[in-house]
Amino acid sequence: MTQISAREIASLLVGTHALRFGSFTTKSGRESPFFMNFGAINGGADLTRLAGWYADAIIQIHRTLPDIIFGPAYKGIPLAVAVAAELARKTGAEVGFAFDRKEVKDHGEGGSLIGRPLEKGRRILIVDDVLTAGTSVGQTLAWMKDLDVKITGVLVGVDRCEKASDALGGNGTAAFALARTHHVRVDSLTDIKKIMTAICSDQGLVSASGLTEAVKLKVNEYLGKYGS
Repeated sequence: MTQISAREIASLLVGTHALRFGSFTTKSGRESPFFMNFGAINGGADLTRLAGWYADAIIQIHRTLPDIIFGPAYKGIPLAVAVAAELARKTGAEVGFAFDRKEVKDHGEGGSLIGRPLEKGRRILIVDDVLTAGTSVGQTLAWMKDLDVKITGVLVGVDRCEKASDALGGNGTAAFALARTHHVRVDSLTDIKKIMTAICSDQGLVSASGLTEAVKLKVNEYLGKYGS
């Protein structure tokens, strides 16, 4: 967990409708009363603000900056590009970015990776939007094991504080399971518990988000069932 303000993040998520309450099915198959879609943060100013928080967290956490910011397709792609740019602006360092394709391209330059090559010895930091059961990040870490690179860490925007997927052992939080299984540091800007506290303490955010007492009860029930 970093020192970035949960209230500021909550305000951005609510203001862009990146956080919604209702009924949703997560990639892990869980029925959730809330959903976070960082794809809704699609304006230049908002994305720059978000990327600045990621950059600040990376500077706080890591003594040595990575060589490459990697963003898994699709939500991680704009994050990787924007975070690399913000790191350059804030530190003057030349940090590259890269991301993968969901489908391998068989024409033109071909391949499944775009951006700075993930060459031997390069220090890679993975950024993504939301950590739920750890499925997506776990898949990225798994195929990166075949590359002779050093994964310096994983940084996500919001940790949903949920139990790990069965693929990661199902024990403890997804963040803990990823760290244990892949021997990598996992951090977040904030988590859903802090986001909920920030919203509940601000009537403007409560109204803008549509957070009713009934929805709060459902969120608490969900975290009681799947939280860890």
